[in-house]
Amino acid sequence: MSEPVLRPFLRRWWAAVTLGGLLLGPTAVDAQAPVATVVIYEVAEALRFKGPNAATSPVEFRRRLAEATLLGKDIQGRPGTIFGGAQFIIVDARSNVDLNTGVGPIRGTFDLLLDTDPSRESLDTLVITGSGSLRGTLDLSTAQQGYAGVRGRWEAHRARARGTFQGAFLIPFRVMDTYYYLDLGLIPCPDGARLPVGPGNSLVPACPLRADEFSLGIPLTKAVIFLHSD
Repeated sequence: MSEPVLRPFLRRWWAAVTLGGLLLGPTAVDAQAPVATVVIYEVAEALRFKGPNAATSPVEFRRRLAEATLLGKDIQGRPGTIFGGAQFIIVDARSNVDLNTGVGPIRGTFDLLLDTDPSRESLDTLVITGSGSLRGTLDLSTAQQGYAGVRGRWEAHRARARGTFQGAFLIPFRVMDTYYYLDLGLIPCPDGARLPVGPGNSLVPACPLRADEFSLGIPLTKAVIFLHSD
């Protein structure tokens, strides 16, 4: 996305910031410390669009159906819980979003994994230590502003653990030759930048993508999820 095309999006970001609309980090997370915080990346996605049976044009589509696989290796899990000690997480999710509202249900499963051979980076040494399921609501109405909110409930299989989750998908965007995520303050951003946009060239916080946030040269959508126990 070029800078001229991006500029109106960033103006809307600034309006949301000034109105408190992007305070997802401080307000969405309960006062209780999360049982786990995970950062996962969408490494594969398949989309289908659904409309009336007689639909002949994309403008008649009504639903966005997506299947996605997400992978992460940044897990901050509370010791003594199913998340404690986990080093990787894989999530398979499906969503069904109403294109009129941008909102719809999401559900999926997750596996927590432990690396049995940390001397080398390889997916064939990962062993499942726990599994679970999740269901909730995905809000894509703000996708053109660089993020999408998600919240719902999770349950661990066999561990008798359950609770709520909430967070955001951060959608990469490009300014000149650099890709960024909108910085919602969910996790630290040591190399953060501030983009001069909006009224009076106000500064909007953003995080440049690291080299490992690309796959085959494609910038990855990143999700930051906070999980709380009941």
